[in-house]
Amino acid sequence: MSYSEYLNRLRIGEAGRLLVSTGLRMNEIADACGISDQSRLAALFKRYHHSSPVAYRKLNNKFKIT
Repeated sequence: MSYSEYLNRLRIGEAGRLLVSTGLRMNEIADACGISDQSRLAALFKRYHHSSPVAYRKLNNKFKIT
């Protein structure tokens, strides 16, 4: 595993945690994880989780957004 692959896995792991435990918007999650923007977040997230960040949040949401 390359260094960039390792970093991406860490970033996407943190993004997944933030998706289900906070009400942050996608651009805020991207910023918090060191990802350049929300479209890059979505692309990386789909690569590792095989679903979009929005679908992942809906399926695993522990933080109820009102």
